[in-house]
Amino acid sequence: MGTNSHGTVTVGGKKVNCEADFASDHVVFSGGRRGEVKYSKIKVLGTAGGKLRIEVDGAVMEFPLGDKVDRIANKIRKPPTLLDKLGIKEGAVGNFAGTPAWFAKPAEAAGLKEGFPRTPVPLLIVSVGSPDELAFEEWTRRITPDGAVWVVYRKGGHGMRELDVIQIGRESGLKDIKVARFDDSHSALKFVLPLADRP
Repeated sequence: MGTNSHGTVTVGGKKVNCEADFASDHVVFSGGRRGEVKYSKIKVLGTAGGKLRIEVDGAVMEFPLGDKVDRIANKIRKPPTLLDKLGIKEGAVGNFAGTPAWFAKPAEAAGLKEGFPRTPVPLLIVSVGSPDELAFEEWTRRITPDGAVWVVYRKGGHGMRELDVIQIGRESGLKDIKVARFDDSHSALKFVLPLADRP
């Protein structure tokens, strides 16, 4: 979940109540306007008085966000990239395996290498297609004690619910600390070794 706000949408010249959940790269509307809209399709009209005024599909919407208004507005104007959401900066050290083909170019540009590492790395991104492929114990041996594993999986596919992935990760001794939208059909969960278990 992101930042929630109750606001209004103007429909036919009348204001109707609407609720918005501002996530990392999209907003989910409910009430007078429903559905999920990517930030790239939203226009920011203003932020005066702590109120975010936006235009979505020609409709004007307004949400009181207070001191969060500029942060949310800037996020809409310049949505975070996938690498931003995964916390990957230029010069990163790590590996990725099994991920969609389109991910290779930006990942390698940032410094990551394709395939499983021979020695432990700070970051490992692995894509799986079924619960049987969740090899957390193996992945743990491939990251440094303070490293992280991002598990990428198809949402709703082959019994890969978020709660199932989290449970298997926890049973393997890891701690889930973040979730990110990988693309329209895939989600990603970040796991690390608990502080108490690090050498």
